[in-house]
Amino acid sequence: MKFSFSLLLLSFKVWSASCCGGGANFPALITGDYKAQLTTSLGHSSVIGHTTADKRSIFHADDNNERSQTLTLIGSYQLSDFWQAGLSLPLIRRSITHPGRNQESTGLGDVEIHGAFEFLPEYSYSSWRPSGFWFSSLSLPTGPSI
Repeated sequence: MKFSFSLLLLSFKVWSASCCGGGANFPALITGDYKAQLTTSLGHSSVIGHTTADKRSIFHADDNNERSQTLTLIGSYQLSDFWQAGLSLPLIRRSITHPGRNQESTGLGDVEIHGAFEFLPEYSYSSWRPSGFWFSSLSLPTGPSI
């Protein structure tokens, strides 16, 4: 418990290319004896430069900032003993600061629905028998294009 709480106090800086900066898909599966689950995540990204068509890198000046913050609410609900469904709602805030121009917008991102089936259920505790879930998700293009 103490170790898990200490991870909340740490912050890591991660670098990624624009093709990979969208994030990862980690399912909000209900793996315990719960009927429902609510999860939140918070992300922050900054653009430090661009690449031209001829593969030249152009880095931004210090007064040129493009930032994006994403708060995602993910809810899951146990439909039956083996089936569960969920919904992911991202709220995105984008801000661009250039010399002489500041723009900011906030809105809903791409909503995602997901479902899971537990194909290796746990009827009793076993330290060697694994649990198994089949998971699928569908992203709905509800957010505006940048």
